[in-house]
Amino acid sequence: MQQLLLVATRGTLPRNVMVNLIRLCLFFNALCSQVIDHGNLDDLEHEATIILCQLEMFFPPAFLDIMVHLVVHLVREIRICDPVYLQQMYLIECYMKIFKGYTKNHDRSEASIVYKYITEESIEFYTNYLS
Repeated sequence: MQQLLLVATRGTLPRNVMVNLIRLCLFFNALCSQVIDHGNLDDLEHEATIILCQLEMFFPPAFLDIMVHLVVHLVREIRICDPVYLQQMYLIECYMKIFKGYTKNHDRSEASIVYKYITEESIEFYTNYLS
């Protein structure tokens, strides 16, 4: 995977950006491996912090939202829950994407999400009830 990323980004990105993206890929490869060495978790957590700090130098602040910040906490989640959490969090993140799509009023985003969610659940209940 790293070789493919290296070939794909060669000539399009500066070398320091390309190196940090490859380091980020290696970080995720280490997290998603079948066997995780718990002695290596401190190094992985430190590596994630360094990679994100270096990426902040190259990308605008709008690119680094809360989802990018969650990379820092993935290692702690592995310590607490073991690798099983990787399968369970993906569903929650997908559902959060749906919630973000509900937001129409950014001043009151929570109320907008709740209103749209209640409307959708009510319509689904009524369609199931009428059938």
